[in-house]
Amino acid sequence: MQRPIRKHPRLKDYDYSQDGAYFVTVCTKNRAQILSSIVGRGAHTPPPVELSNIGKSLDRYISNIENVYSNIFVDAYVIMPNHFHILIRIGNDNANNGGVWAPRPTDKRTAVQTVLRSLKTMVTKETGMKDLWQTSFYDHVIRSEQDYLACWQYIDDNPAKWTEDKYFV
Repeated sequence: MQRPIRKHPRLKDYDYSQDGAYFVTVCTKNRAQILSSIVGRGAHTPPPVELSNIGKSLDRYISNIENVYSNIFVDAYVIMPNHFHILIRIGNDNANNGGVWAPRPTDKRTAVQTVLRSLKTMVTKETGMKDLWQTSFYDHVIRSEQDYLACWQYIDDNPAKWTEDKYFV
């Protein structure tokens, strides 16, 4: 049986290391619900996300991204039972240059793919689980402030809409 031809998930000829914001979704292999549990539901609060040990490992590595990559910033993320969403911004923290981004001569530009590959690899090694992640990931290049805010809102709302989520199994 011949496998179907898979569409390449990245924009052709797009430089994923250029300044900008990116909304990324990564799924577990076969959408196994091993990262977290969505527990309960408050009357006026979103349901809490209770991380598994694998989810806690993922959370630690996501929290450390900005310490590892000088030009990568994590603006928001959520770890769902079988996937996670992350809003990544590539640029500079503008701390020393009056708000105008200018790469330092020693800065190595980091691509979104590099960050995600490293993140997936580190969690896999720490947990010792083979075949933890689905191949590749879904990304969306954010093109406007409205688009950015919509992605952030989606991340915030995702736990409350878990049973309606397309990744809910």
